[in-house]
Amino acid sequence: MFFWLLARGGILKRKISGISLAAIGCLSSGTAYADRYEESTGNYTALYGIVNDDIDYVETTSNGRRVAATRLNSNSSRFGVRGGEDLGGGLSAIFQIESKVNASNGTGAFAARETFVGLRSDFGAIKLGNMDPPIDEIKGFYGNAATGVTSILSTQAIINNNSGDAYGGSNAGINNGLPTMNDTMPNAIKYESPKLGNAYVDIMYARPKGQNPGFVPYNVGGDIVYVDGRIKAALATQRNFSVRGEGLDDTTYLLTGGITLGHTYAALVFSTLSADYAGGTVKRNFWGASVTQTIGAGKAYAFYGRAGNGSLDKPGASQTGASMFELSYTYYLSKRTSLYTGFVRINNEANATYQLGVNGLKGNPTDAGAGVSGFIVGLKHNF
Repeated sequence: MFFWLLARGGILKRKISGISLAAIGCLSSGTAYADRYEESTGNYTALYGIVNDDIDYVETTSNGRRVAATRLNSNSSRFGVRGGEDLGGGLSAIFQIESKVNASNGTGAFAARETFVGLRSDFGAIKLGNMDPPIDEIKGFYGNAATGVTSILSTQAIINNNSGDAYGGSNAGINNGLPTMNDTMPNAIKYESPKLGNAYVDIMYARPKGQNPGFVPYNVGGDIVYVDGRIKAALATQRNFSVRGEGLDDTTYLLTGGITLGHTYAALVFSTLSADYAGGTVKRNFWGASVTQTIGAGKAYAFYGRAGNGSLDKPGASQTGASMFELSYTYYLSKRTSLYTGFVRINNEANATYQLGVNGLKGNPTDAGAGVSGFIVGLKHNF
C-alpha cells in the first residue's frame, strides 16, 4: 500500500545528468537536515566527500597517572556516491553508498557510513540500509556545526554518551558506562515525511545486533523538526529494546531549539536518558546552551553542557555528573574549505568517568573525577 501511494505522488522533477552539484553541496555542508530526499530530484549520480584532518593535543588522568598525546587525526572524513532515477508517475529511486575514510593514515571502511536504497515521492521517502537515527541528525541545531560537529570538539561526548566505538561495543570505563544512543544503525528501515510547511517527521526501525531467528534486539526512533530560516526546533526520541541484554531497555528524549538574530545564533538543548541494569534503572538529565557568532569571514562557537547525576548498578550513588565547555573559531577560506581551532574541557565529578566523544584517548579510560582537556587546529575541505 505504501509503495502504491508513493507511485501515485506527482512530484515536480528536475532532470539532471552526470554529477549533481546540488547533491554535493547539500551533503557536504554538515547541516543537520541537508541529506533529506527533497534536496535533489531527477536522474543523477553525485560523487561527494569530506577530508577533515587536525593536529590536536589531549590530556587526562588514567590509572593514576597523567596521560597526554599530540596527534594527527581524521574527523569523519568520507567518500560517497549518491544518485536517483525518475521512475515515472511521481516515483523516484534513490541510493547512497558512503564509506569511512581515515585521511590521516590512509585506511577506511567501505560503505560503513550511511548506505541505503529507497523510493520517494510526494508522500515521502522510505529507505533501507545502514543509517543514522533521527536523534543524531539534529545535533547541528545545538552542536558545533561550524567545524562539522565532529573531532574532539564534538558535543556528543556527554549528551549522547558517544564513545566513538562501533555500535554495540562496550562502554565500560568510558562515559560513565551509560549506553550510546546516536550510533549509525545497521539493518534499518527509515521513513522521511515530506515537508509540511516548515515541519517534517522522521521515523526509523533497526535491528543493530543482527537478524537471527527468535527474539532480536531492536531500536525505534523518531523526530519532529521545524525550520523556518530564523528558528530551528526539534523533538527526538530513541528506544533500544534489549540491545545490551534481554529485558534491558534504554530510552532517551531530546528537545532543542535555536534562533538567529542578525549575525548570532543561540540554541538550547535538554535531554533525558534512562537505562535498565541488573541493579535497577539509571536516569540522567542533560542540558546545554550554545552561541554561534559570525565574525568576519568566520564563526566563533561557545558551548556549555551539564550532565546530571546518575548511577550505574549503584542506586543512590552521587557525584556521577560532569560538565563540558568548548570554544572554537572556524575561518572559511572558501565555501568548501575552512580552517578551525578550538579548546574543549570536560570536568568529571568524583565518581564520573566521561571521555571525549570523538578521537578520545583509546585504551586510557579516564579516572573517576579526572578532567579531560584538548586543543585542536584543523583543516576541512568539502567536495
